[in-house]
Amino acid sequence: MTEVTVEHNVDADPQGSRCPIPALPHITDTRPRLADSALQVVGVADADILAPVIPRATPVCPPNSMMPPASRSARSRMGLTVPPIHHANTVPAPRAYYGLRAVDSSGRVTAKEVLDTLRWRANDRLEWWLVHGLVVVGGADSTLRDRGITRGGRLGIDTQGNVRLSMRLRRVAAISSGSRILLVARPREKTLVIFPSPVLDDVAVRCMAERGIGGES
Repeated sequence: MTEVTVEHNVDADPQGSRCPIPALPHITDTRPRLADSALQVVGVADADILAPVIPRATPVCPPNSMMPPASRSARSRMGLTVPPIHHANTVPAPRAYYGLRAVDSSGRVTAKEVLDTLRWRANDRLEWWLVHGLVVVGGADSTLRDRGITRGGRLGIDTQGNVRLSMRLRRVAAISSGSRILLVARPREKTLVIFPSPVLDDVAVRCMAERGIGGES
């Protein structure tokens, strides 16, 4: 039980009258108190009961693949290991570019898309060689000179990106008007290889025979 004791003070006013003024109450707490040891025991018991019910919060760290680049660099500065990111869909650059083109009656061949991969332009000094039925085109500094292969002649490119095959080239390479030739651009070697129709047909037949899908053995 709580006992409340209230004391009243009586002061005189200026006219001599007496007016009671209540004072603040004094409250005495008479509730029984627990000992400090009992409080400690209760606190330990409560912690043991609540721990399984309320799990301890742990920080969640996202994987590196979900983190922005700024966070990954910050993690590196903190001394944490950041595995490298590998791009599985990376496609290597092709070693050659191909174009199947027709030869008109004047020996002109439209080859702008193929020549662009070699960065050849009009008025470039180009020469051609005949190597086992293939026409190999290269610059004046081509390494074919060092192999002892006889040069066939000059090759011209006009402003529209068309290749002009001379009459001599068409005759020695068995390229006829209206036939189709395969152009193979090799940027690393800086050469253009021309497959005439007879050579292209021979390559296709042998390739099919090696794979067992018909052709001569």
